[in-house]
Amino acid sequence: MDDPLILAVVLGGSTLAIFAVYLLNRLIGGWDAARLSDWSHAARLLDEDLMGFRAETGFVTQDGRIALVFERDGARLGIVVARGDVFVLRSFGPGDLKGLKQTSRALIILTGDWALAKIVLPLHDDGVASFGLEALERRLQPFVASADPGGQNA
Repeated sequence: MDDPLILAVVLGGSTLAIFAVYLLNRLIGGWDAARLSDWSHAARLLDEDLMGFRAETGFVTQDGRIALVFERDGARLGIVVARGDVFVLRSFGPGDLKGLKQTSRALIILTGDWALAKIVLPLHDDGVASFGLEALERRLQPFVASADPGGQNA
């Protein structure tokens, strides 16, 4: 590649090809961010991926990025989080969550999961408000690990 004209044509053609692939992907929606329309959408995703999961109630944050879904018998909590253009789904049983923290602006769920270490729910969010903060904390409490494992100091 001693000829600068050939180098310019190759680089220009490569740049044009990459830009064309980018435009095509944008036009067909390949990079649209994933969003949840409502908690029943999250419940369907959990039902498809988690054997026997039967949703009772839940909510989605107003930006459509986080959903909490409680199972009918209270055995599991399903969490769906939009990450890029995909959804990350997890279920937690009683005692599986590491903790809950409340700040002046958010309720933080500490999961201990490598992909979803903490879930931040803004307190001003319409989805959280529709469920009720006190009701949410009450429903989450059975899923939080106790500070006294095994009840040794009871």
